[in-house]
Amino acid sequence: MDPSEQTELDMRQVFGVIRRQSRLILATILVVVAAALLYAVTVTPLYRAEALILVDPAEQNLLDPTQQGSLNGNTLNARVDSEVEILRSQAMALAVVEAANLIADPEFGPRLSTRERLLQAIGMDPAAPESGARLLNDVVTRFEAARDVRRSGLTYIIAVGVTAEDPARAARLANALAQTYIDQQVRAKVVGALAARDVLNGQIATAQDRLARSEERLDSFIFDNLDRLDDESGADEIAALRGQLAEIERTRANRAELTGLAEEALALRDWTSLARLLEDEALAELERERRDLAARLAGADDDDAPAFDLRAALDQLDADLETRAGANLSGLRADLEGIDAEAGRFRDEIRSTLLRSDLSSNTLAEVFTLRQEAELSRQQYRTLLARLSQLETEALVQVADSRIVSQALPPNEPDFPNTGLILVLALVVSAALGLGLAFANEFYVGGVTSDTQLASLVQVPVAATVPKQAVNGAMTSVADLVATKPLSAYSEVFRHLRASLDQGFRARDSLQDPATGGAGGKVILFSSSIPAEGKSTAALALARTYAIFGKRTILIDADLRKPSLAQQLATEPEGSMLEYLQGELPDEEELSFYALDPASSLLVFLSRGRSDLPTDQLLVSSRFAELVDAARESADIVIIDSPPILPVVDARYIVHHADAVLMVTRFALTTQSDIRRAAAQIRDAMKPGAILMGILSHREGVETAYRNLGETGYATE
Repeated sequence: MDPSEQTELDMRQVFGVIRRQSRLILATILVVVAAALLYAVTVTPLYRAEALILVDPAEQNLLDPTQQGSLNGNTLNARVDSEVEILRSQAMALAVVEAANLIADPEFGPRLSTRERLLQAIGMDPAAPESGARLLNDVVTRFEAARDVRRSGLTYIIAVGVTAEDPARAARLANALAQTYIDQQVRAKVVGALAARDVLNGQIATAQDRLARSEERLDSFIFDNLDRLDDESGADEIAALRGQLAEIERTRANRAELTGLAEEALALRDWTSLARLLEDEALAELERERRDLAARLAGADDDDAPAFDLRAALDQLDADLETRAGANLSGLRADLEGIDAEAGRFRDEIRSTLLRSDLSSNTLAEVFTLRQEAELSRQQYRTLLARLSQLETEALVQVADSRIVSQALPPNEPDFPNTGLILVLALVVSAALGLGLAFANEFYVGGVTSDTQLASLVQVPVAATVPKQAVNGAMTSVADLVATKPLSAYSEVFRHLRASLDQGFRARDSLQDPATGGAGGKVILFSSSIPAEGKSTAALALARTYAIFGKRTILIDADLRKPSLAQQLATEPEGSMLEYLQGELPDEEELSFYALDPASSLLVFLSRGRSDLPTDQLLVSSRFAELVDAARESADIVIIDSPPILPVVDARYIVHHADAVLMVTRFALTTQSDIRRAAAQIRDAMKPGAILMGILSHREGVETAYRNLGETGYATE
């Protein structure tokens, strides 16, 4: 077949399926569209608000606005994409839940599950309440489902959207998400700066200790070798400075000894010794007054009023003594600090003078090494101090690298549902679903409803479509119409069937060997997939059609398990073909299962009753084969009514006798899988060259299409 013709044929089949299943398709579309419309009308509308954030890929530094790293395109895009992922993180969602107090929100807050609501509806208490962490996690999950974060193309703008049932709530949460992101970005930078400061604090203590040790090593080297250095330098200035430093150190030693003795006397409250050491006449006078008061208090009665006054005056004198002594000691300590500063100045001057003088190369190398070590320690310490100060300042003046460029506003129209889009999608989906159901019903699920559908299933021509008829009046079978109403649509169908068979036989015989082709009568076998498809009635009707046409015709009821032709002929045979095949009929009664059709010249081989034993061995026996061969030799047409293919095996053993097999399928009853299985089994059992045709029986609505031929002007005059 030409491919274009095959395509055209396939398209015709497709459109035929659509036409036959149009009611199912339209019903599916109406149901789905109605459901979608009902959903769009009843569903709670959702509003979406969106805020825009602009990301500055280069980190901002207010202390040095000109400081910017070298960033390429890939780095910039990666930075923006990273900020998008931060906005999508669960930590950010949790921060918004806490900031916006969504725990108490009616839409996002904790709620009863469907199961818990059902339990409450039937009067049962739900399970134990969930933990606070689980409830918080549920709130975060609901907010994450309502949140939408995306980058706008390849720009540095991030769109932050939130969908909620209330437009004001959607705008509030979108702005809360954007602002929380900005706050978190600033907080992260502050925390980073403070963490770096804490690290530097530990390093500064180490650097300070290292600097002190390096200075001490330099001073120790100089003053431990001062005599040798003085001799090498030969500078008179150093000797004078050494003398002055020695005088200062002696003075400091005396003052330190005096301070120590004074502190010891103060700790012992020995005011006399303290006044003498400090050479303070006022302190000595206060000490004398205290001795007098103490003596007077010792001679007074403890309960007298003067004793209380004396005790108070004594306490006041003790306070004055401590104040006076503390002031003197502070002066001594201040003098010590001044002396130490003066000594340090002289040491620095001696060190500077020595370093400027002419020293030996070995001495200069040692001094240079110690001095360089001290200088490096000092430089490192200063650098750390400067960086520490900078970090502390940065922690106070951090700003975000992003900013909100567009606040979210409450939307006027809901973002969901989009009724138009839902209806369009429902229409498309329902059409696709309807087509799928139509093809499934046409080829797999539903019954056969047209001759083209049956032809597509069994891949053979459908020779007849038998209209549904009711048995009425004196009729014992619908097949009576062939004799009583020869011009009816029912009768015309079987004449068409006869013509189709005759054409098929002629075409087949023309291809066979003339010596053997066409010899004897033609055997036509009626079968079906399952019981009650109308094959026995169709077999009787076709047999009568051939008999009325003038053909010698024999009809054999080979459905031994459930024979029905005797009932349709209203005849009760004396014998049965079942008994004949079993060899139970006496010789004189062998012809007792033959009957003549009262409506035609048709000869019928009848059975009666039902067999309680398997009958397949009888149909495969030589006795049945001889019966068929005898009928073929004595008649032009032999029609065999066989059992259905699928329930029993009998028909598969007699199909090979047939020159033509007519497979009867009942309208909208037999499943398509049964039809395919039955057709496959018939093909496997047919002899080569046999004809297989389909018949669609009990077709509904055909009567109105065909009418009675006598009523349309085709009756004989």
